[in-house]
This record gives sequence, C-alpha cells and structure tokens, in this order.
Amino acid sequence: MESKLKALEGTDNSPLLPVSNHANSNPYVQQSRKSHYISKVRIVDIIVLMVTFGTILSLPSVFTSMSMAPQTPSFQLDSLFLYNFNISNTTFRTDWDATLTIENPNMISTVHFNSVKGLISYKDNSLAMYSIKPLELGCMEHRLVHVKIYINNDNE
Repeated sequence: MESKLKALEGTDNSPLLPVSNHANSNPYVQQSRKSHYISKVRIVDIIVLMVTFGTILSLPSVFTSMSMAPQTPSFQLDSLFLYNFNISNTTFRTDWDATLTIENPNMISTVHFNSVKGLISYKDNSLAMYSIKPLELGCMEHRLVHVKIYINNDNE
C-alpha cells in the first residue's frame, strides 16, 4: 500500500495553486488591485466626460440666449443727391434723392415699421419732412429704400 501512496504522491512536488508569502507575487491579489484601480479611473473618467459633455451641450443655449436680446434696427445713409437747387432772398427750391439701408440685426424676430419719418434741417430750421411707407424686415434682412424729397418754399 505504501507503494501506491508513493505513486499517488507522484514525483512532481509542485503545488496545484501558486503559493507565496509575498502579496505582490500572487496573481489573484494583483488582479484585484488592478481592477480596483481601473474602476476608480473609470468613475473619474465618466464624471469628467459627463461634465465636458454637459458643458458642450449648454454652450449653444448660452449663445442663443445672448443673441435673443432684441437689437435695434440700423439705418445707414448710402447716398444723397441734391438737384434743381435754387435759392434766393424769397425762394428755396431743391430736390433731394436719398438711398437708405435699413437692417434688422436680430436672428430670431422680424421688425415691422408702421411709419418711418425723417427731417432735413439746417441750424434748427426745418427744411423738409418726409415719411416712408410701412415695411417689414425678416430676420437678418436688410433693405435699400429710395426716398425723393421735393422742397418748394416760396415766401413771395
């Protein structure tokens, strides 16, 4: 029976599982430490990714809200011509030909003008008044407006 036990014990004396008294040499302990480190890194990465993603998603709404504040339309005088100019002690006659650009800088809202009135003056003296027909400008739209003004002041 002794021979059978010796045969069962075998000639190879290596253990079935690796045995070591040093904690770093055990592959199972090392694996659990690595997986613990990886799970911490993943949680931190997920939090950073969520904050970055949230910031990127909120930027368009911030820019949109900044652009939603209504802006006043702009008026620009492109050209002004004077012709048939006649002035004397009792008479002032002239024809004015003006081109204006009216622009709506708003990205969201349209602008409707019921009336646009203008005044030509010289040294606190009104020379002429004019008005433009009602108009509407869409978002980011600009329009050229042509105005003809006739002045005929006879003091005779």
